[in-house]
Amino acid sequence: MAFIRYQTVRNIGIGVLGAGAIAGIVVAASGSSTPTPAPTLVSTPTPASAPSRTPAPAVTPTVALDDATIAARGDQPASPGEKIKDAFKGNPTKVNLYEETQDTRYDRLKIDANRDDVWDVQWTRDDAGRWQREDGQVMLDGHWQAVPTNPQIPPTPMAAPTPSTPATATTASEPFAAQLETVAKTMLEGKATSEKLKDLFRGNGPKVNLYDDDKDGRWDRAKIDFDRDEVDDEKLTQKGGFIERKSEKTGAITTWDNGVWKPKP
Repeated sequence: MAFIRYQTVRNIGIGVLGAGAIAGIVVAASGSSTPTPAPTLVSTPTPASAPSRTPAPAVTPTVALDDATIAARGDQPASPGEKIKDAFKGNPTKVNLYEETQDTRYDRLKIDANRDDVWDVQWTRDDAGRWQREDGQVMLDGHWQAVPTNPQIPPTPMAAPTPSTPATATTASEPFAAQLETVAKTMLEGKATSEKLKDLFRGNGPKVNLYDDDKDGRWDRAKIDFDRDEVDDEKLTQKGGFIERKSEKTGAITTWDNGVWKPKP
């Protein structure tokens, strides 16, 4: 019995020692293991997208000019004696403008339609201030038209005034009386600086063109268009130091005498 009890105690001791050894191994193994560090994540910046670009608008090919556009450029104000070379630079049509009467309006232009250094067309101003082609047509409202023709009205014979009939004089109630007086005084007292002066009143009142036909520095004639319809209503002529006025409609003739218009004797 004593022997059996001894073996039992020995076996228990061996078991306890074995369990302790195993526990130590486990503890040592667990203490010596190093945890694997978590990988560091490096964020890669997303490249910025390139800014969007609006495509350039398509360039419209340059086209040749129409006559209305050329006429509109020629109607712009000019300086006395001014000459414009190539008024539409870069356009297939080359246009030169000329001011030749020392006023503020271009008098002539030349057109080279295809820039071959040969002038194809020339326009000039007519007496009514319109652009006129070499075939005689004039530019009206942006279109070429034949010059309007007006029937000539024969002069109406004037009855000789009787002594009892007072001379007819221009009064303030007559339309454009003040402007007619200015024209008469300008012709008698003013100095002509060119062969022709266009539109004396510059768009105010009647249209009056003055002419120095003999180039002596004095105005010889005037054409008057009261309503600016491009038709002359009256003509004034300087003769021997006095002004003679003629109605284009009736043929009646009066003269400027001491500030009044009187029937021609």
